[in-house]
Amino acid sequence: MNEARHICMISCLHGLYDDRIYWKEALSLRKNGYEVTHIGVGDENSDYVSEHGIRLVQVKRKRYLKNPYTDKILRFFLSGPSIYLQILDIAAVVKADAYHFHDLQINKIGLKLRKLPHKPKVIYDVHEPYPESFRFAHTSNFLGRLIHLFFSIYVRYWELECSRKYDLVIATEENVAKKFKDYLHQEDKVRIIYNYTNLQPAKKVFPAESKIYDAIYAGSIRSTRGVWQIIRAVKMAGDRGKPFRVLFIGPVFEKNLKKKLLRFLTRYKLTQNIIIKEPVPYEMIGSFYEQSKTGLIIFNDNPVNRTILPIKLFEYMAYGLPVLCSNFGHLKNYIETDETGMTTDPSDPEDICDKLGTLLTDHDLYMRYSSNGMNAVARKYSWHFMEKRLLDIYQELLQ
Repeated sequence: MNEARHICMISCLHGLYDDRIYWKEALSLRKNGYEVTHIGVGDENSDYVSEHGIRLVQVKRKRYLKNPYTDKILRFFLSGPSIYLQILDIAAVVKADAYHFHDLQINKIGLKLRKLPHKPKVIYDVHEPYPESFRFAHTSNFLGRLIHLFFSIYVRYWELECSRKYDLVIATEENVAKKFKDYLHQEDKVRIIYNYTNLQPAKKVFPAESKIYDAIYAGSIRSTRGVWQIIRAVKMAGDRGKPFRVLFIGPVFEKNLKKKLLRFLTRYKLTQNIIIKEPVPYEMIGSFYEQSKTGLIIFNDNPVNRTILPIKLFEYMAYGLPVLCSNFGHLKNYIETDETGMTTDPSDPEDICDKLGTLLTDHDLYMRYSSNGMNAVARKYSWHFMEKRLLDIYQELLQ
């Protein structure tokens, strides 16, 4: 029986209700009889039990800089171990059978978790290629880029060395998994749990003509994630007399980026064509997919974006949104394998404009991509399949 088993999720960069940590892994474990606690970091201290019976503990953090990557680097060195020791103290009191942590910085206490008196198991869940994320983070400052470069080199070695001490490493896709397998030389110590979607769209598929937005982009809004190219493509469509309406929904982290975007939209009279909305709770995002005709993932070409496998790809497909994405990496492979959309040169606004126009005007093509996407999710890209893999891992680990 799993009733006596207690799993403690730990994070410092993801919210308590993160889509992967809470809505997938924690909920899957909870509904299968495990007791689950998630210790996270946020803007205030809190401790309560969610409606799903998951204990959520939050430790208050301090921010130093607006650039999220530079702030992470500064906190990594300057904030001291205090916040991580607070997390460790809470985790020790929880006395979980396994500690499953999700952020690079938690490696600071990874070995300490492993050495707790009750001898728990420790799992490192790697969401992204962290060293590359720091190296290619957007910053216009030369000194900042240099700091990011040296920090990324240090982090790569440190992260891999820390992983030797844990019982298991979980990756979200093949490239990161291979990096750890090559370093550890232990195939069975590294597993992949893809971040497939658990959203359950309505059975009814609304016709494209009834939807509000021609396209949606969901996720963090960054210069490296195609925001300028998409906006220029929308301007180009308007200049041709065939305007698009695009919804961006997500946080803007880059310093002054939102001001620059709004200034550009006002200058070129695009405020009715480009809507920028703050993030919404995970359980609400589906309602915006239902109001959108297509899904956009126009990421710039760099090693990070060639590696990551964004959850929005599967969410778009689940809701029958044909996808327009960058022509490289996982994005290209998934789109072409299942024929669920089109790829584009992310640096070319004209190509983005043309491809989006094709998706919106070719009815037969639109319906084929829409149907293929929903079928692909039902057959292989649903969290249901990953839930079984997660439960098997825990059954094996805690046996």
